[in-house]
Amino acid sequence: MRTMKKVLALSLVLAMALGMMANAATFNDNDAINPDLLSDINLMIALNVFSEQGTGAGYFEPNRELTREEVAKLIYVLKNKGNDNGAASWTGMNIFKDVEAGRWSEGYINYCASTGMIAGTGEGYFNPTAKMSAVEVAKLMLVLSGYKADVQGYLGNNWDINVIRDAEAAGIFGNYELPVRGSVTREWVARILVNGINATKVKYEDGQAQEQYDLITKKPVTFANTDLGLVETVGTLVATNNVKLGANPENNTNGKNVY
Repeated sequence: MRTMKKVLALSLVLAMALGMMANAATFNDNDAINPDLLSDINLMIALNVFSEQGTGAGYFEPNRELTREEVAKLIYVLKNKGNDNGAASWTGMNIFKDVEAGRWSEGYINYCASTGMIAGTGEGYFNPTAKMSAVEVAKLMLVLSGYKADVQGYLGNNWDINVIRDAEAAGIFGNYELPVRGSVTREWVARILVNGINATKVKYEDGQAQEQYDLITKKPVTFANTDLGLVETVGTLVATNNVKLGANPENNTNGKNVY
């Protein structure tokens, strides 16, 4: 009986989790969100990278292009496992001429710059309100995975070519449909972030980036599992007398209510 209770409880938890992931995004502009990106957006909401309030007043604004300072905040929160404390300990550093003390994004920008994840635009400027390109976000995710910007050629001339090369190899641009050198939107940045945290981490041996794999499972080591504690589980849910999985046809195999 105890085992049966555990199984029923687990089934209920999994069913609830699947329901939340399928329906987590409940914004006024849900119809404008690309349905293929909902799971990515919902994961970023669950990780507190995106606010469950969206951009305010119940809207997500999926097609709004992101600025450099907005992306700095997303990366800071992601790197700090969903903890958004305003990056208060990174304020007052005067790194960039156009990031004044007290600016809402000051700490986020200083953190990303100090850790080598994001660079200025030259001559001491950051240009915080400029639009961020997908290749720039990909660079951040590569650095998050252990790639060294100076070693990989992510600085100076042809930096974007080198980033695209490594990002494509790492799968960061997997199923990304916008021009990689163009501005990234709120919904599509979720795809890059999810691909990025699932990219295989690297460490350097003799100056070369080497992908890391778990010695026991032989599975790739990723930011998602080592830093965020995420795991992927694949299974089959079957309805019980007390727990139904819903009436959606895609959740009902041969009338057995199996997901």
